Amino acid sequence: MTRRVLGASIVALALAPPAHAGEVGRIPLDRIMYDVVADPAGGAWVLHTKDFQRTEVTRLDAGRPARSSTRLRGRPGGAAVGPDGNLWLEASERVHRIDREARRSIVTRFLGAESIEPALAAGPDGTMWAATNVNHRLARISSAGVVSASPFPAPPCDEGTEITDIARASDGAMWIADADCRRLVRVPVEGAASVVSLGELEPAQLEPDLAGGVWFTADDLVGHSGGARHTVKAVRDIAVTSDGTILAADGSCTLKRIGGAPVPAPLPAARIDVAGGNLYVASATRVFQNLDGGSCDDTPPKVTLRPRRLSLAAFKRGALRVTVKEPAHLAFFVEEEEFFHDKIMSRAGTWRVKPSKAALRRIGNRRSFYFVLTATDADGYDGGTDGYIRLTTR
Repeated sequence: MTRRVLGASIVALALAPPAHAGEVGRIPLDRIMYDVVADPAGGAWVLHTKDFQRTEVTRLDAGRPARSSTRLRGRPGGAAVGPDGNLWLEASERVHRIDREARRSIVTRFLGAESIEPALAAGPDGTMWAATNVNHRLARISSAGVVSASPFPAPPCDEGTEITDIARASDGAMWIADADCRRLVRVPVEGAASVVSLGELEPAQLEPDLAGGVWFTADDLVGHSGGARHTVKAVRDIAVTSDGTILAADGSCTLKRIGGAPVPAPLPAARIDVAGGNLYVASATRVFQNLDGGSCDDTPPKVTLRPRRLSLAAFKRGALRVTVKEPAHLAFFVEEEEFFHDKIMSRAGTWRVKPSKAALRRIGNRRSFYFVLTATDADGYDGGTDGYIRLTTR
């Protein structure tokens, strides 16, 4: 087991010490952490979903309980802090605005064949920038919900155009990640747009530096618009601190510092964002502010199933026992999806799997069946076991 206990002075990054550091929030074990967006004024919004049919947004502020979640229809799309200081996000072709008190309003809707790509960013003109999937136009959305569209500022390529992210640089220029054309497009405040070709790399996420350039992720790599390339296996997120340090999260117990030594993390970091001098790091269900406290465990949960041989009567009574040694989301499958059960374990313990009458009918007279048991812990690590359950007549 890899476990590290962290202290308040573990690393000297340019981060303001909050009144309350450490874990500031968590979501249920059966939810999927989609993104964490830091607020320059302090606090953060957490986007999460259970089934990608609805999006929930929870407001976190250090030293205060998490606000009640705002629920939106549809899977989460792009999200960013707008010129008004509120969170703007897209879900189901609607652009929503959520304030610091978790109040929601719909800014605008995209109707018909034209829909919005999953990327939003605050522009230098007081509007939010987005991109549509019709003729790959750029859309600017005013605070009143007025949408003005313009042609994409770079010529098309043979593969088409797929906008994966938009970011505003420190000099006011807007950078656009075009994955299909394997390029970055820079749109200055004044003048013509320019293109940075990335060869075979398909950019995914953008993060502005402090000098007008931009960092990007692509496969197992973190690159820069100026040409730098750094290998980061399984990179999931990047952020730039106020002193220009670039940090990459890869789901492990360290943040990869580009050009420097790794930084111990308080949890297996999959999401990371910086604003207002505060660093937020998140795993699958937990969120930490800055790097204080915490113990990081990046090993899969241990789970057992007993017994593997039992009578049909005992199976009906729930004699099949699943034991896990930490909080986890358990799921029990039978071959060909004949039945499925899941259970949220808020603490270590044992779950008795009791099949439904419908599941027993589908099993019929068989005397054995193949199962798969999975366990997902609070930080998104998966463990489990599989094999055959044999049923006896007595």
